[in-house]
Amino acid sequence: MAIEFIPLGGCGEIGKNMNVVRCQDRIVVVDAGLSFPTEDMHGVDIVTPDATYLIERKNEIEGIVLTHGHEDHTGALPFLLKKITCPIYGSKMTLALVRNKLAEKGVKAELIEIDPAEPFQLGVFRIEPVRVTHSIPESLAIAVHTPEGTVFFTGDFKFDHTPVDGAITDWTRLARIGADGVKLLLSDSTNVERPGWGESESKVGEALFWLFNECPGRILVTSFASNIHRVQQVFEVAEVYDRKVFVLGRRMEQNVQAAIELGYIKPKPGVYTNFKRIDDYPDNEIVVVTTGSQGEPLSALTLMSQEEYSKLKLKAGDSVIIAATPIPGNESLVWRTVNRLTRLGVKVYYDRIEPVHVSGHAQQEELKLMIALTKPEYIAPVHGEPRHQLLYLELAKKMGYAAEKMFVPENGSRLVIDEQGARMAEPVHAGRLLIEEGAPDGVSETVIHHRRHMAEDGILIVTVGLSAERGGIQYGPEVIARGFDWNSETDQEAAIEVARATVNELVREEQRDWDAVRSELANALKIFCRKKLSRRPMVIPIVIEA
Repeated sequence: MAIEFIPLGGCGEIGKNMNVVRCQDRIVVVDAGLSFPTEDMHGVDIVTPDATYLIERKNEIEGIVLTHGHEDHTGALPFLLKKITCPIYGSKMTLALVRNKLAEKGVKAELIEIDPAEPFQLGVFRIEPVRVTHSIPESLAIAVHTPEGTVFFTGDFKFDHTPVDGAITDWTRLARIGADGVKLLLSDSTNVERPGWGESESKVGEALFWLFNECPGRILVTSFASNIHRVQQVFEVAEVYDRKVFVLGRRMEQNVQAAIELGYIKPKPGVYTNFKRIDDYPDNEIVVVTTGSQGEPLSALTLMSQEEYSKLKLKAGDSVIIAATPIPGNESLVWRTVNRLTRLGVKVYYDRIEPVHVSGHAQQEELKLMIALTKPEYIAPVHGEPRHQLLYLELAKKMGYAAEKMFVPENGSRLVIDEQGARMAEPVHAGRLLIEEGAPDGVSETVIHHRRHMAEDGILIVTVGLSAERGGIQYGPEVIARGFDWNSETDQEAAIEVARATVNELVREEQRDWDAVRSELANALKIFCRKKLSRRPMVIPIVIEA
């Protein structure tokens, strides 16, 4: 028998993590996350892994085990659980966040709380969660013990010796799992480019304490809604400065409420205040925690920067602290928001000028320590782009690992481990699902290509009326350009003449075949635009009965 590791998302990229371990025709899934669209994915709201592989084998799935509550590890669940039915396992904090996501989408699922001190059986798999430190409470590494050996997922981790909640990594359990034998280590590789050790999350609290003293007016702090440790520190510093904390953004409100109920945020009476009362307090007593750290177009902070947010208008004297760093691909959105805020007279602080963010991911020395503790036979870096994965293998090589013991998985790869060793087998289908409002099952890559084409090169619409009985052109041709200008006044007339000549060159029988007419018109005008206008607009031919 063999162990198969199959990543459906999160390999060769940052985000939409979804991993499969298969053994004896049974499956356990680790994480089910989303990513955010890039600027060229016009109209797309979120991106999830294409889970066709799982849907086709839904009867093999024992369950989904979650490492922590961040969107890139849990955000695909509402969509995946409409296609498959299986229990979801996670820590109390993780499940509290997941429960809100599922309720919003009207999805029901069996949610089973797990304790990092208690392994449990899942069919042929024994699952052993291990407490690690990250930027959200109750983050876990996951050891999947199979009859053929142990597959160890680090999850998102760092070795923070002074975490905000005081819950340090379970070093003893990590060492014991390593001593018992790990067949395959699947490690976070996001920060492999950074030498040394990462800084503690508690450092952000120190920076916030200093900045609050420097800001005389209203203070807005934006971060990921799921970065509970960051939000917790905002509450703590606000109490020191006798400021009230107001929360904006549905997801942020839900997560703060969940963290309060679980005891991770413990505001003193009167500190956490309903936003409806914000006008009752002077500016120097106000802190607003909100969404928008990634410049998301519909987030509260982005709308404020555009002066289009009715609940709160920013003004000179306000300060905004962006306590996050841009996800790769979101940089332009973030800096656009920063520039707009600056034009409004708002003072903006971000991690390039103040230490208001530390990463939740391990740096080089931490990654090496994880290898040393778990002592894996085989290594495969995940949660990173190709450059991260290759650099991670360079680290492993320096620690004595031979090339045949290291692998660079891609989405859809099948890493098979059996008594013969480890090898890459025939890959499985793995893509992405592009989800937008009104299309919960996703839109095709072809649709996105067409949108991108229209956005970059415009549209040329040609309309012509034909008569099947009389033959010939009875109306038009009419040519309309959208998204670009004609180079000269004569270009539009020239395009019309090309359309007229194309139709007239067709014999009567060909003119009755409207599909053929549309095809000929499209081809002729594409050539005309490329040669005459040096453009490649999308050509839309319309043929009507006249």
